[in-house]
Amino acid sequence: MLRTVFSVTAIIILVIALKAPLLDIPFERDEGEYAYIAWRLDFNELPYRDWFDQKPPAIFWAYRLALGLPFEPIRSVHAMGLLFTIASSLTLFFLARRFTGNAWALVSALLFAALSADPLLQGTASNTEIVILLPLIASHLIFLHHSKKDTGGDYLFPVLIGAVSGIAIAFKQVALVNWLFLIAASPFFALKGKRISRLLSFSLWSAAGFLLVWGLIAAYFYKHNGLADLVHDVFIHNC
Repeated sequence: MLRTVFSVTAIIILVIALKAPLLDIPFERDEGEYAYIAWRLDFNELPYRDWFDQKPPAIFWAYRLALGLPFEPIRSVHAMGLLFTIASSLTLFFLARRFTGNAWALVSALLFAALSADPLLQGTASNTEIVILLPLIASHLIFLHHSKKDTGGDYLFPVLIGAVSGIAIAFKQVALVNWLFLIAASPFFALKGKRISRLLSFSLWSAAGFLLVWGLIAAYFYKHNGLADLVHDVFIHNC
């Protein structure tokens, strides 16, 4: 317990030490785009319907929440990135600890935190790459916990994995690959003779969680006459 508290504290301190001096760095291109659309949400405007963008909608509402913080807009958005980096680093620590000891899990989390602040990797920006890491890492942590079971009869965790994956995809489309990977990996964690049932059960219930998230998103945009624009800009434009 004491080692865990020490590790968690060390991770938080390192992230703050690395990211806090970067809060005032001006927005780069994508950040300015997200911040502008987030600002226009207060004027009853809607992404895709009123402003073109090819990224899924979650990033705009994340920026909207960040702009509500009691700081200057640039500092507020970068503070959001700092918080997401802390949460992602801690989630990675607990994920890594399932495979190795506390010390190496701490090393992996600290290395992740350091790379997340690297300017060469756009670590100074609060882009979708920074935000999406939390649900992606969390989906693997939940998946490994679920995979301790040897049947496909448990529904809660697959639904949760699907929902978390849906949230990740709501930040960036490439997260779909991660969800498909978890589906493909699910039968390898089942006992022999139960792999097909595990695959079918996991696919069905994780799809239910995914549809729950994206059903709410679709319903919101449909209500505001923007569903066709969402589908075109996010899923068709780059095809």
